[in-house]
Amino acid sequence: MNNVYFITGFPGFLATKLLDELLLTRPEASYRLLVLSQERLKASKLLEARTSGSYAIELIDGDITRPDLGITPEKAIQLKDEITHCFHLAALYDLTAGWKLCEKINVIGTENVTRWLSFCKNLQRYSYFSTAYVSGTREGLIKENELIMPARFRNHYEETKFLAEKIVEEAKKSLPVTIFRPGIVTGDSVSGETLKFDGPYYLLTFLRKLKYIPVPMIGEGSARIHLVPYDFVIRSAVYLTNLKQAEGKTYHLINPASPTIKDAFTTMLQEMHNKKTRYSIPVSVASLALSLKSLQRLLGVPKETLDYFSGTHHYDCSVLTEDLKDSGITCPSFSELAKPMVLFYKENAHNKNLAKTF
Repeated sequence: MNNVYFITGFPGFLATKLLDELLLTRPEASYRLLVLSQERLKASKLLEARTSGSYAIELIDGDITRPDLGITPEKAIQLKDEITHCFHLAALYDLTAGWKLCEKINVIGTENVTRWLSFCKNLQRYSYFSTAYVSGTREGLIKENELIMPARFRNHYEETKFLAEKIVEEAKKSLPVTIFRPGIVTGDSVSGETLKFDGPYYLLTFLRKLKYIPVPMIGEGSARIHLVPYDFVIRSAVYLTNLKQAEGKTYHLINPASPTIKDAFTTMLQEMHNKKTRYSIPVSVASLALSLKSLQRLLGVPKETLDYFSGTHHYDCSVLTEDLKDSGITCPSFSELAKPMVLFYKENAHNKNLAKTF
């Protein structure tokens, strides 16, 4: 029996790229993609653009926030009998989102998916996409096998992903689980392609808006920024999902040599405008200024981004490094990522479909 992969979060960017990788490496498998009814047309068009019809792919109408994932009883019975692998990517990735919506999608949705999978009798692996930032404001060394409540979370996204990961961690007792904690996901490591200009792209928008004036460094910039291209995240997840020894493990999908914010900022500024920053302003001053929504919109930077400009945490990824050692998969350095990342941004900065509003 060929593997049957069940994927949530389609036609989101990561889920779409995951499908691309799976079709490339496991074309003989079958794929069941859970989609919201309002996303079906978009999902269908994406599939038409990517496949010749020779793959066994089926779109399943559903909703992770509903009981039994909103799947019809007849279809649910069929799926629970045939699914061998699940990639759960559906989540609300938004630092500015409110508590109720984050809880509904990230926590209740993950609880529903996990419960539903417990009835899949042929399940070989449940791969859950969490985030490295379930660590909140913890400092020092953060290990992959730890899930410790921090003193504080920076936002509802972090907190609800922590609560969701607790659910999946508990499920390791009865399900073949692997948890992935990516850092901040960027575009393709070669082409720079991405779906939305959010996350680290807020910095590029900031730099673009200040093109004709001296650009300040915000804070000391000593904190690490953990940027990882989506192709590294996807290739690692596919490889480890199909690796027996990865069952029951949690992985930090990050670069062990992540740059400081100052180094990343300096590199981006050099790539964007071929100039250097010559002064800095305290994070507290920048935060006060960005308390004005009008200034946030003008500069293209939400205030919540500044919460990541300080800290002395270090994410250990020794388990990841060990289990990827025979795969040929490595995370490119930021110096390698910066050029295609900035180039793609510059070429598409005025594309309203890529812009993130807040």
